[in-house]
Amino acid sequence: MKKNIGNYIWYLYCGLVLLFLVLPTFVVIPISFSNVSYLKFPPPEFSFRWWISFFNDPRWMRVLMMSIRVAIITTCISGVIGTLAAIAISKTKFRFSELISSFLMLPMIAPLIVIAVGLYLVYAPWALIGKPFGLALAHSVLALPYVFINVSASLQAFDDNLERAALSLGANRFNAFFRVKLPLIAPGIIAGALFAFIVSFDELVVTLFIGGVGARTLPVQLFYGIRTEITPIVAVASSILILGYFILFIIYEVTSRLIASRNLKSGPRNNVEKGS
Repeated sequence: MKKNIGNYIWYLYCGLVLLFLVLPTFVVIPISFSNVSYLKFPPPEFSFRWWISFFNDPRWMRVLMMSIRVAIITTCISGVIGTLAAIAISKTKFRFSELISSFLMLPMIAPLIVIAVGLYLVYAPWALIGKPFGLALAHSVLALPYVFINVSASLQAFDDNLERAALSLGANRFNAFFRVKLPLIAPGIIAGALFAFIVSFDELVVTLFIGGVGARTLPVQLFYGIRTEITPIVAVASSILILGYFILFIIYEVTSRLIASRNLKSGPRNNVEKGS
């Protein structure tokens, strides 16, 4: 009986913590549909006034498109490098593999302000400050550990005997990788890519240092908007960020389930036969 009471208390505590974390979400989104020109919850009347203003404002649309553009480039760069690094370290257990793994994890450990200052000192002589591609490279450094972790976790669950079986049946390494290994570790790659997109889309500190005027993103514009104009259009920008994360989560769940069902139907044995 005492054990059950303890479990109920623990569940209640966890529920309160989760409620505290998500409570701002339930406040921000309704405020974005307010019809008044100041932040008020609950809103007096619901209106799409500020949503229309957001999408009709060239300034907000420009930073939104810049955020999406930089996030896509970041996802491609960090996705490729992180996946290849995870595969290389998992296949070749050499002496310094753990040291290299720790080095790849440094962007998650080091303070963002330190990374931002270091990148600024590197970028300034190369005139990369305020360039979208330079900002995407910086975001790729921050997103790389997330790709590396997710792909490494998928590789640990992968049976190397399947790849060896495909090679023994006559497949070359290219076919064995793309037809046997890649479909089975695809959920980890997709998860890492989505994390990379979110990291880039939500990054503020590094972007403030090296984004400049030419590569201003939505979080930066939101930061300046809170300081200069406290209107529900700021709540609209925050709601777009929240909805974007929710959509990415749905995409991950749907694609993971589709890949898992396809692998389950085909089976490892059929994957090996296709690879050969």
